[in-house]
Amino acid sequence: MIEKLNDLYISLDCLFQGINNTCQECQYDKCSGYVWLLEEESEMLYEKGIEIVQINNDLFFFNSFDTKDGGLDIEQFKPRCPFWKKEACSIYEIRPLSCRMYPLNFALEDGMLKLVLHMDCLFSERKFQETSLIKDSLSIFNQIDRNLLKSILSTYLKVIKISKFPKGDNNYTVIDVFKGDRNYV
Repeated sequence: MIEKLNDLYISLDCLFQGINNTCQECQYDKCSGYVWLLEEESEMLYEKGIEIVQINNDLFFFNSFDTKDGGLDIEQFKPRCPFWKKEACSIYEIRPLSCRMYPLNFALEDGMLKLVLHMDCLFSERKFQETSLIKDSLSIFNQIDRNLLKSILSTYLKVIKISKFPKGDNNYTVIDVFKGDRNYV
């Protein structure tokens, strides 16, 4: 059972061991978009001197926002992560869950929340044929404590409510659907 966020970090780091080396070869936009944080991550990262933006009193993001007319421009499309420097993550050891999960992510389609694997990622593309990637991803998510998973999914759903996404299809494969009978959301 994965009861604590740090245990989930360790499981995901093992699952995606070597991904940072693959990132060096990838031609896809690296580390762009708004990075959302769980509340406990925002507190830890803030204590380490990382600038955090809080939106609607309960959502937390890295401050990758540009300024416009004296305020934050929250409509910029896929801003570059402020910690992507010299073709590497400068905070790799303390990066948040949303970064550790990639190329796994969530998607909300037709009212259904899904666990997905982004196929634009070179790591996914190379590892997809290995059935263990999907199986191991599912195993990790099935081991997450119900309360921790509920916190992660409810945060993601709040982020989705305020986010604008580009038109067009995302290139991902659905791994699992979070069904209402699990009472996660």
